Amino acid sequence: MLSWLDLIALLGFATAIALGIRQGVPFVLAVVPALVLYVLLAPLFPAMVLPVLALALGIGMASLTHYIPLPRLSPPLEAVLGGVGGFLWGTFLALTIWVSFPSEYVASSGIQRYPSEQLQVTIRDGIINSPFARPLFSWASESPILKAALLPHEK
Repeated sequence: MLSWLDLIALLGFATAIALGIRQGVPFVLAVVPALVLYVLLAPLFPAMVLPVLALALGIGMASLTHYIPLPRLSPPLEAVLGGVGGFLWGTFLALTIWVSFPSEYVASSGIQRYPSEQLQVTIRDGIINSPFARPLFSWASESPILKAALLPHEK
């Protein structure tokens, strides 16, 4: 069963795909600069703000790339290419939503606990009941590249 956290992540994923299909090729071009800016800016913000940062950078870069003069392709090709960009950005946005909550190091067992016991019960229950959040957090914390991008506050 999906939790509220999964619904928010999947809504962000679907919205990014829809926005990509609507905007076309400029959205594909927005993905790379938005990712670079996200990686540079993420350590400056608290962990729980990172999904909002990812959303703002995706929409902001997609808006800015409309000012690049590009030849227009056929509408179906524009939609497909924009959908690919939306899929990539939506995947990143959903991952950011699933893993952005605080974790804590438990010295007695030597493991990283996700989510942190310091979170409110309703937030913690949403993460615990999610079939995606904890496995994705483990996957992101084990990969150096994903850890640098998605978990900049983890040591």
